[in-house]
Amino acid sequence: MKKNTRIHGNLFLVAILFMSIMPFPGCSSASEKQNREAIIKTSQAFFANQNTKLRDLPLPGIFLKDAVFSPDGRFVAGHYWKHDADRGPATVEDRRRLEAASIYVWEVATGRRLFELKPMVKRGFTAELEFSQDGKYLLSEHDVYQTIEGGPGGGNRYEARLWDMSNGRLIREVGAIPDYAPPYRYGHNGPAHFLEDGQRIIYVTSYLDYPNNSYELTIEDLITGKKLKSFSVPHCLYFRAEQISPDNRSVAFLPREIPAVVSVFDLQTGQLKFKQEISHNSTYQENYRVIFSPDNGAVYGMAAGGGNSNAAVTEMNAITGEIAGILQGEIDPNNPMTKTYFEEVFFNSRDKKLIAQGWGIYTSWELNGGRTMNVWRVEKGNNGLIETGPHSHSRDGVYSIASNDAELCSTPGASCKRFQLLEIDRQVILHSFPVEPLPLTVIHEVRKISPDARYILATNPAGGLSLWPSPFTTQREVRGKVLDAQTNEPIRSAEILVYYRGDFEGANPIRQRSDERGEFNFTLPDIDFEVTFKAGGYAFETVFFGQYQEWPNSAREIKLTQLKQGNRFVVRNILFDLNKSTLRPESKKELLRAAALLLDNSGIMVEIRGHTDNTGNDAGNEKLSLDRADAVRNFLVQLNVPADRMSATGAGSKEPIGLNSTDEGRAMNRRIEFWIKQ
Repeated sequence: MKKNTRIHGNLFLVAILFMSIMPFPGCSSASEKQNREAIIKTSQAFFANQNTKLRDLPLPGIFLKDAVFSPDGRFVAGHYWKHDADRGPATVEDRRRLEAASIYVWEVATGRRLFELKPMVKRGFTAELEFSQDGKYLLSEHDVYQTIEGGPGGGNRYEARLWDMSNGRLIREVGAIPDYAPPYRYGHNGPAHFLEDGQRIIYVTSYLDYPNNSYELTIEDLITGKKLKSFSVPHCLYFRAEQISPDNRSVAFLPREIPAVVSVFDLQTGQLKFKQEISHNSTYQENYRVIFSPDNGAVYGMAAGGGNSNAAVTEMNAITGEIAGILQGEIDPNNPMTKTYFEEVFFNSRDKKLIAQGWGIYTSWELNGGRTMNVWRVEKGNNGLIETGPHSHSRDGVYSIASNDAELCSTPGASCKRFQLLEIDRQVILHSFPVEPLPLTVIHEVRKISPDARYILATNPAGGLSLWPSPFTTQREVRGKVLDAQTNEPIRSAEILVYYRGDFEGANPIRQRSDERGEFNFTLPDIDFEVTFKAGGYAFETVFFGQYQEWPNSAREIKLTQLKQGNRFVVRNILFDLNKSTLRPESKKELLRAAALLLDNSGIMVEIRGHTDNTGNDAGNEKLSLDRADAVRNFLVQLNVPADRMSATGAGSKEPIGLNSTDEGRAMNRRIEFWIKQ
């Protein structure tokens, strides 16, 4: 009896229903301001005092390093560190004891974990993750600690690996070089990046022979690894600020050196275009960035950090290197960190401004001259602290994420006041998210916004990630009527359970009911859902629809079958591996529903009948259909449905309900039916 209760409890936990929110705003007409105002008003009312988290993305791991969205917004990749447990807990600085753990990739629309990628790095850590623009490939870069025999005693080298996102397989190692490469003491791969054309990868290789070093920039074919271009660059081992121009014709470097010097190379010829020292009056660089303007006409170099310096961005002509202006950072007297830090610089494409993001402050400049346009000090938390982490802005540079009381988020028993979604150019807080206290084992906090600003990614206390909706998570209307399949009479108060497709346990449905006319009408965020309709004395019916898909016309009328002898109904989402009777994980929710139905209606007996399409021969199809029906029966027995109330048969391909000449028809014919025998 206790086990039955657990099954029902898992099925009927209630989540909060999402209200209708206006779609992502356009960027041109006079009505844009009204649209944005309506979004802000609706979102503030909706998110007030509510936990609206879409789902958790749980992962095993010790130290969450980082997570990234793919540029197309379809995927999230996250990576973790491991450490030498025999020597006790490792710190972030103790890199020689860190080990690259697996990389995990999820599908945003469903929350389903797609892949576990295993880099196989013995010592070191996964440093960076980068998706290709189309989301088809992932580059993982690994900072590997190594000991060099006869050398300086130890050091790091980069290893980059290219992964296929269609199947999670490793395509190849990028720019592989041996640890020992005579006449050099050892080799080192710099970070690898995708070129914007989606067909090439660029990286720098270092050959170190103390005290003489050489550095080589290489461009190679994305898939084959064939070297397309290679030339020398005069840079130190620790460059990490680099960018390719939007037209793929130039690359800019800003090494972690004093003085701070930007160098721009022609990617076609390998020739140095210019070197330019940029404004920087501190003893070291803590943060440094270099970016091209969207029109390829200017290069902006940021150097910030150390001593009593003031952060600055230098604007240079992208062809000649001539300095067009020095863009000075603003100082907040209540937060001295703004004096020395910019975390990020990026472009706001809507207002055509350059934005510098610091600790609780945003500064924007007019291009081609450097006139300061706006300074915005974001609302602080309880302790007057705020952090705006790097790379936490949307693709168009309009929206960003900030964390209040950021330094307290990882303190046991303490909590951030909130983290916020900001609209930078209008200086508006769109809404705030509740923050749960994080354990000390979570060294790195993740606060990321998807490129289209529709989703927010944040660290959760379990050490994994959580996905949150934003006001721009578009909504779809779900409207229809629930009817008796035999009489066509409306079924009032039919229960409607809405599940995220990624919730394989069926633990958190959104609950609705049909009205007196059997009608229903509600809205859902634009992600993958399945909706189950049920009523007392009836079989259930489940409808599936995905992201960007409208509520299907075929679901405007939901017809439920009475649980009477002789009736039958299809359980639609029971899926198997190809040509096997192995149940797939996404079948679990539907099987839980079937178990609940049989346990709630203990007086009925059923025949579970398997069906196939006409692919293959009759004998094989009959055996496969019987094996699949048996697999369903055995699973239901494990869920405490008495075995003597169920039998299993296989009809093969003899009873089609769709055309075997089409993919859709064959999919309909591959099904599991429940026949009510008593």
